[in-house]
Amino acid sequence: ADADASAARPRSAVFEFPINMLRFHAVQNARTSRVVPLDADFLPSHNAHALLKAAYRSTATAGAAVSDKDFLVLPCFLATDDSPWPEPAHLRADTRQELRREFGAQLTKSRLRAEYAAGHVAPPGAPFSLHTHGATDYVRWMATDDDSVTYPVEYNLWYEPYGVVNKTAWPG
Repeated sequence: ADADASAARPRSAVFEFPINMLRFHAVQNARTSRVVPLDADFLPSHNAHALLKAAYRSTATAGAAVSDKDFLVLPCFLATDDSPWPEPAHLRADTRQELRREFGAQLTKSRLRAEYAAGHVAPPGAPFSLHTHGATDYVRWMATDDDSVTYPVEYNLWYEPYGVVNKTAWPG
């Protein structure tokens, strides 16, 4: 019944915000099967690409491989206005005049823990409202030493995580 109701809604009602339409078209036009819908100010860790590839290849990630139907959540932290970290990223033209993103200090979990302890970074909504990212289970994530550990999280209403998804399972 829910599928019939959403199919009956006019297309304009599905895309109430312009960003939703942009995301839909971006996902549909991606040249890869997996996409990472992120905000423009999201800075991935220095080894994020390698860790994400390993999670999809591994059969030992918390007892189960990440399948094409899974949504692989990326824990997200916001820097405070007075935070000295992370250093801003810069765009530079390389020898072929293509833009390359350059980061300052590497974004590592150990550095993130130190900045969290110093009060320079926090999960989105902390300390008052973690409903949009709370299901990520930040306490559990911070307690793991291994960068590549995965574990299941439970969806809750308004959960709005960043992550990797197969575009055949989520069209945007």
